[in-house]
Amino acid sequence: MKIPLPHMISVVALCLWLPANAGAADLQVLGGLAVRQPLTEIAKLYERETSVKVKVTIGPPKELVARMAESRTGDVFVPGSYWAMGLAKSRGVVGKTEGKTIAYLVPCIAVQKGNPLGIRSLLDLARPGLRLVVRSDAEGPEKPCLGDIAAHAFEAAGIAETAKQNTVARVDKCDQVPAALRERRADAVICWTFFTTRFPDELEAIPLSDKAATPRPIPAAVTACAADPRAARSFVQFLCSPAAQQVFVRQGYAGIAPRAEPVRPKH
Repeated sequence: MKIPLPHMISVVALCLWLPANAGAADLQVLGGLAVRQPLTEIAKLYERETSVKVKVTIGPPKELVARMAESRTGDVFVPGSYWAMGLAKSRGVVGKTEGKTIAYLVPCIAVQKGNPLGIRSLLDLARPGLRLVVRSDAEGPEKPCLGDIAAHAFEAAGIAETAKQNTVARVDKCDQVPAALRERRADAVICWTFFTTRFPDELEAIPLSDKAATPRPIPAAVTACAADPRAARSFVQFLCSPAAQQVFVRQGYAGIAPRAEPVRPKH
């Protein structure tokens, strides 16, 4: 699914995003590791369009929440999950009613470029001797990342036990999952599609059905400690704009407009 996009942002739309005091102060945007590339690119685009300087800080969501709670600074929070947004609300750094979906993380089966083993579906991951590396799910719902995504996908396909036998390693971080494939320590992994977009010469994506692995929403919110809430809200609004959505889709995420449907990776 591709989102139809205009070649340029209209003057009217730009006026809606432009804060009244544009240029008066920088915006501090804190983002999770899962949104590093698109958020950084969109921030630069916003700077060009509005002349408002945007400082992007990327890190693990728990650390970002702790930092905001201690320093009471930060204008916009963009973690990779609603669990992290809930943590921010519980610490009082994001208002209870704040938060909106700006894009989606799309799970896929990733294989080496050219798909040398001819993997086409989850059932192929049950082949004898096939090597899988998965994200550890030992921490349960506290870190809802690829561990529970993979576990659910294997269960949905009826290969949970076989996939467990084929798993040669469990890793602690999401980026270590595709790294195992790139280093040829695995034959296939379940990871986010944006990893295959980030390493197009090394990785290839095989799509998963929504039943096997539902795309995960990415939220954004104005923080309770925003120096200028109106300026911060303008940036959150811009994240939903056609220009920003184009960045998300191009980098392997699913957009929210005109329909919240996942982008199916090409293979």
